Amino acid sequence: MATGTLGTSARDYHTRQTVYINSPVLTSGTGGNFLATQSLKIGTIPAGASIRSLLTCTKVADNAGASLVKVGTSNNAADIFASAAGGFATAGLTSSTVIQAAGNVQVAADTDIWVTNNSSAAAATSGQTQFFVEFLVP
Repeated sequence: MATGTLGTSARDYHTRQTVYINSPVLTSGTGGNFLATQSLKIGTIPAGASIRSLLTCTKVADNAGASLVKVGTSNNAADIFASAAGGFATAGLTSSTVIQAAGNVQVAADTDIWVTNNSSAAAATSGQTQFFVEFLVP
């Protein structure tokens, strides 16, 4: 259900539930859509929402020397999550703790969510990951 704000893609559901936005499967390997230092907008959360967690589902581990990721509210930002190590270098489902301020604040306006491949070492030749941002709407 749309929020009623003209031009927004954020959603506000009629029941109070945990909601997710997710990225498509991102490929960080050669010729992929999520190469080192690239940022992608994965969705928009509605005004009043609070971010609860970040889930990373890695099908094929990124094999770059330092596989790091940032999640934020603008291109290349890290105000929701910034991996100190590991990032999306391990296959499987990973739950990450969001930065305290992001989890304790209700966003004042519809807010875009971006993921950034923050790898700085050698280019990856493999890697397939999907990101899920869990949020609550009061």
